[in-house]
Amino acid sequence: MKASNWKKVVVGAAATILLGSVGSGLWEVALRPAGQWAVRSLLTVITLGSSAVKDDVYREAAKGLHETSALEVLSLAILFQGLALFLFAGRHFAEKSASREVQRIKDRLSDLQNEAKIELLEGVIAKLDRRVTRAMVLALVLGLLCVGYQFTGLLVQQEANLAFTYFRQSLTACRPYVDDREARALEARFALIRERADYIAIIDDLQRTAAANHLELPKFAPF
Repeated sequence: MKASNWKKVVVGAAATILLGSVGSGLWEVALRPAGQWAVRSLLTVITLGSSAVKDDVYREAAKGLHETSALEVLSLAILFQGLALFLFAGRHFAEKSASREVQRIKDRLSDLQNEAKIELLEGVIAKLDRRVTRAMVLALVLGLLCVGYQFTGLLVQQEANLAFTYFRQSLTACRPYVDDREARALEARFALIRERADYIAIIDDLQRTAAANHLELPKFAPF
């Protein structure tokens, strides 16, 4: 390989590393906070700002890291399998029903003149169009409801994981400055969280402990 080619490879590798570093810095400084704000804003809009949903985030966080996500994936797999069976059965039923309908139309057409036949067929086509449209609208609505429910659950799980991780990180940072009894009390309070205010009270206690011992905990704004 010529020296000029080696230079191109080295310059390309250096440029790639530089772009990666810049991109990583941009993600940490701007894109990550903007993404978190967008996710929380979307969750607020979807749930109409419901305080019950916010409380549910912290009740979910109180459970710690568990298998909810895996169970939801399994439930989706079961749902799709059931939907496939339903569609297969529906297709079979529709084919039989269509065969009977075609035979009835043939019987009616045999006794009609050409103009009457055209009128009858136009009516049948219009009726089928209405049925297909209603079925498509119903399928779309049900699909959107299902996707919306799953997406909302995903956002809630994400916020719950962030809340739990921040609590665990803060408790670990403050652990040298609290005795065993106080640490266990904080963990018990966290496990019994019922609403957003309970979580904020625990975090405030940890932040006061950190400040009294000249620690600076990571910044975190509860949802």
